[in-house]
Amino acid sequence: MIDLTPSQLESLKTWTASGDSISDIQKKLQSEFGLNLTFIDTRFLLDDLELTIQTKEVEKEKSKDDTLDITKQKSSEPIQGVKVEVSPIQEPGFMASGSVTFTDGIEARWYLNNSGQLELKGPSREYRPPKEDVEDFQRKLYELLQGRF
Repeated sequence: MIDLTPSQLESLKTWTASGDSISDIQKKLQSEFGLNLTFIDTRFLLDDLELTIQTKEVEKEKSKDDTLDITKQKSSEPIQGVKVEVSPIQEPGFMASGSVTFTDGIEARWYLNNSGQLELKGPSREYRPPKEDVEDFQRKLYELLQGRF
């Protein structure tokens, strides 16, 4: 383990408490103390000192936004059938992904993983789309993805 002065140790504690990433801490160790550590060495140093990086307030606020009330997820216009869209950007770990709006106006994200399993993430774990919508969603999704894989 690297021998750190008390002021260097305090700086590390401050940086981890403020939510700096390992990469940021690595750069600060180099620029402020002349310690040239690799990313993994920096990570091991933090582990050895039992320091954990705290999540920033922005991330905490984002996680609160992710749990919005279902009513905020509803579309304001009446829906005629299920609307399915395929995202042009492929999410890592998935063959395809996109969004779906059910007839009750609730929007959800869908993911087709590399095993071919369909995953649906609604605004809450309790949300269940109408049964007819599920069948319509699967049919429309099949039509959209046909010939892509």
